[in-house]
Amino acid sequence: MSHSKLGPSSSSRWMNCPGSVRISEGIEEKPSPYAEEGTKAHSLSELMFEDLDPKEWKGYDEEMTTEVRKYVDYVMAHMTDPNCVLYTEVRVNLGQYIPDGFGTADNVVLDWNKKTLHVFDLKYGKGVKVWATKNSQGRIYAIGSLLEFDRDKDIKKIVIHIGQPRLNHFHSEELTTKELKAYAETVKKAAKATEDPNAPAIPGELQCRWCKASSECKTLRDFTNKIVGNEFDDLDADLLNMEELSEVLSHKKLIEMFLKNVEERVTEFLIEGKDIPGFQTGYSKTNRKWGDDAEEFLIKKLGKDAWQKSLITLGKAEKLLGKEIVAEHTVKPQGKIIPIKIK
Repeated sequence: MSHSKLGPSSSSRWMNCPGSVRISEGIEEKPSPYAEEGTKAHSLSELMFEDLDPKEWKGYDEEMTTEVRKYVDYVMAHMTDPNCVLYTEVRVNLGQYIPDGFGTADNVVLDWNKKTLHVFDLKYGKGVKVWATKNSQGRIYAIGSLLEFDRDKDIKKIVIHIGQPRLNHFHSEELTTKELKAYAETVKKAAKATEDPNAPAIPGELQCRWCKASSECKTLRDFTNKIVGNEFDDLDADLLNMEELSEVLSHKKLIEMFLKNVEERVTEFLIEGKDIPGFQTGYSKTNRKWGDDAEEFLIKKLGKDAWQKSLITLGKAEKLLGKEIVAEHTVKPQGKIIPIKIK
């Protein structure tokens, strides 16, 4: 699958950090198991829209089939009128706003009676909850879809949907056509900024999270050093003041992300045989576990005492009995006290 240099999926990076395009150039993006899983889920989604017969959904496990079906059902619920038209895997041209830009929207529903354009984005991951509000990827797909389908300028409302079935999370944002076109100009300006050979690198949690250059970015390193180092106003003080403590904690996720990415990158270099001063490869600590022959051995020696009973998980109980019934028999312990950033 080809990707645009300034694609919708990476828009949170290049729109917030124009220098990341230059810095990332030439760095290989290695596939992760999560990305491969997401690609497989999208393929299943496309198959389901083509044929709703479960007999045709071969090669996918039960969990993925169940979860992706939730997304498909969510999309189909917006086919509320015979005049609604559904499109799947819609390639949109974004050249009007992004040089050589293009992308592929997962699903688009055109409700001509309500003059509404629905744009859907499937997120199969369950690590980070994604919201539709001000979601640059969803908005850019919507811009491309509007250019593709609204030739006669009939569409008045755009609804951008994020479907994250494994978290039972479905969220949407409504915009007028005027609002979306105004945002398109913001996208155009951001895309133009990346063409500057001196475009600045601007660290931030949103743009650094998926940047393939984050582990080697000097600007991010300097920013992290400033936050966790000694470059505060009062260099004579032995202790950080309240404002300085707040400054460090406010960037906790970004700092942790940077250190994690550096560790992963250094590990890659060491495995490749490169010399990293002060480091060598090793193995992380693991816990013992039973070997393949353990079950037979324990049953022979201990009989029924080889097993111990435990209650099924809450998630499994909810699937069997329903969430409301299970909720009557569960408790949620209070968590430990932690600082929470004020929005």
